[in-house]
Amino acid sequence: MTLPDLSRLSLKSADASEPHEEWLELCGTMPKFTAWRRLRGGKRYIHELADRSENDRFSNGQLVTVYGMTDIDELERPSIEHVWPQSKTDGGRRSAKADWFGFEIVEQRANSARGNRPLVLWPTFNTKRGTVYIGSEPHYDFPDDMKARVARKWLYLRATYHGALDPISRAQTEHKQDIINNVTDTRIGYAEGRWHGLLVKHFGGTWRNPLYDDPDGDSLALAARLAF
Repeated sequence: MTLPDLSRLSLKSADASEPHEEWLELCGTMPKFTAWRRLRGGKRYIHELADRSENDRFSNGQLVTVYGMTDIDELERPSIEHVWPQSKTDGGRRSAKADWFGFEIVEQRANSARGNRPLVLWPTFNTKRGTVYIGSEPHYDFPDDMKARVARKWLYLRATYHGALDPISRAQTEHKQDIINNVTDTRIGYAEGRWHGLLVKHFGGTWRNPLYDDPDGDSLALAARLAF
């Protein structure tokens, strides 16, 4: 597998660590993502790819939004959510802001409500959704059933753009093992896995989130090392 040209990545540090190089090698050859500000019609195509990932013949084949758990077939005002906030990353084509593998489909109102708050990526076993305070720091909480799915993308982004993203919250650091355990213990849903497969196919099979090929093995340990 070809190692991506690290000089073209939007990283604050020109020197990539050995674990970072190893992670990028697992991902493949990075495609030329369209810069977010120029995506336009591509946003509609992202919705279409997500819709194609469903299989409505099976009860577990639906793709639901991660914050409101709305079937995307019933979503009146879909919005693309950046799992890592746009305001906390660099811009351009080689950035988390433009990376399709870090997008989710959510309700427009939920996208606005989350803002740039850190996500509660570990199980909280409560029904509260929206802004919660952990200590003095506001976070955004959402259904426990969706957290592993979001965490797989969050870990991917943190590992891929290692050194180019703002620090994580104190609570996320303190709950590192809870986040990892939840990813390990939660299987990849049919529609979630198929959506990732469609993204891989769209970009010619040259780039992927390794956590979908090796969800609880060496790739997870490597991503966690870079993410935290």
